[in-house]
Amino acid sequence: MSQGGVNNGGTVYQLTPGNNGFTYTVLYNFCSQQNCADGNNPTGVVLDGAGHLYGNAVFGGISNAQIPTGAGVVFELSQSKGSWTETVLHSFCSAARCADGIFPTASLAQDATGNLIGITESGGSPRKNALGGVLFKLTPNGAQSQETVLYNFCQLKDCKDGSYPFGTPLLDETGNVFGTTEEGGGNDIDRSPSGGGIAYELTGSTLRILHRFCSQPACSDGEGPSVGLSRDGSGHVLGTTDIGGAFGEGVIYELRP
Repeated sequence: MSQGGVNNGGTVYQLTPGNNGFTYTVLYNFCSQQNCADGNNPTGVVLDGAGHLYGNAVFGGISNAQIPTGAGVVFELSQSKGSWTETVLHSFCSAARCADGIFPTASLAQDATGNLIGITESGGSPRKNALGGVLFKLTPNGAQSQETVLYNFCQLKDCKDGSYPFGTPLLDETGNVFGTTEEGGGNDIDRSPSGGGIAYELTGSTLRILHRFCSQPACSDGEGPSVGLSRDGSGHVLGTTDIGGAFGEGVIYELRP
């Protein structure tokens, strides 16, 4: 839950089925530490095989002059004797010039080896004045967890490689990462001078553009894909856009990588 809780910083909760319905239990209240060092505004959790919960919080973490509210955290919740303990695995904007990213606005994905894959809306190594966000990997190891930037968006002129990634990354069985950015792509429109967004596939360190939105007249192919992707049994990738399409209210689309 992104807001509410004891400190109005959001919660992680559990629903347990019983004979008389479900029992609601709060597992953790965010902003329990000074200056919300433990995170604020969580985006969702992923559960591993050992029962640990991992997630992002959009704000909180390390505070500095550039980001007074904190640039967000990756956290872990682990259970012991019926109680849950939170550990901050990474605070964003802890690298120089926020090269590690700012504001992780989506839930995490977990690969076959236990690494966590996520995105930040902004930050990363800048091209001129652009901070187009990052796709990152984090290897959980408590306070010694290591974050690695897999890709810095908006590296190309006019952000043709996308900017402002959104949505939970999608992993295939070989570890390739699929996702979207809300802007960029180079098909300039009135709403965004850098384009209507992209769908991408990352293989190793190579980013492949699957589609640049607003590539058709009047953005009939959609504009602003701000949610994650799904994949069917044939390997086709499906998603939605916020706006664009025949009536300007968005589209459901399919891509065949």
